[in-house]
Amino acid sequence: MTDLIDRIWDIVVGHEGDRLDLTHEDSGNWTGGKVGVGTLRGSKFGISAARYPTTDIAALSYQAAKVLFTRDYWNANACGSLPGPLALLVVDAAYNGGHPIRWLQQVVGVPVDGVWGAVSQAALAKLIALGALSTVAAEFMAHRLAYLTALDDWRVFGARDGEPMGWARRLSLLPYQAISLGASS
Repeated sequence: MTDLIDRIWDIVVGHEGDRLDLTHEDSGNWTGGKVGVGTLRGSKFGISAARYPTTDIAALSYQAAKVLFTRDYWNANACGSLPGPLALLVVDAAYNGGHPIRWLQQVVGVPVDGVWGAVSQAALAKLIALGALSTVAAEFMAHRLAYLTALDDWRVFGARDGEPMGWARRLSLLPYQAISLGASS
């Protein structure tokens, strides 16, 4: 499992970047969670001032960011119980913002409560046994795309001109990166 987390962490950090980002227009870079509210502390390795307002983002190390990623995103979203490709899609959605467990519950057809438990896991296992993992992943990504494109921030971060990774590009790359993890991961 540690190897899978390491591989997924590398993919997510590849999208997020490893340098301090002080983009003024990014609400996540502000300790108050809204542009102009609180202090502009930025984000680094995807760890944002909005989520961690008391953390010294500029001094955050790669390893400290990975600890937060594992505890607050991987574990909190039960990614260890998911096949590797789906774990990547879920944890990346959690990291980038959204409601990944709710989306996944909608896709697998269980009551949506935002908690990944035995009922949700059994419904997913049944779909996987039927060979529907790629369909589950595609439907999950459709929920994520609908969510992101409805945000006001889509105009700024959806398809950033001249940037190596806007959200649109990230969403386009993720399925291929998920496939690279292998279905049995």
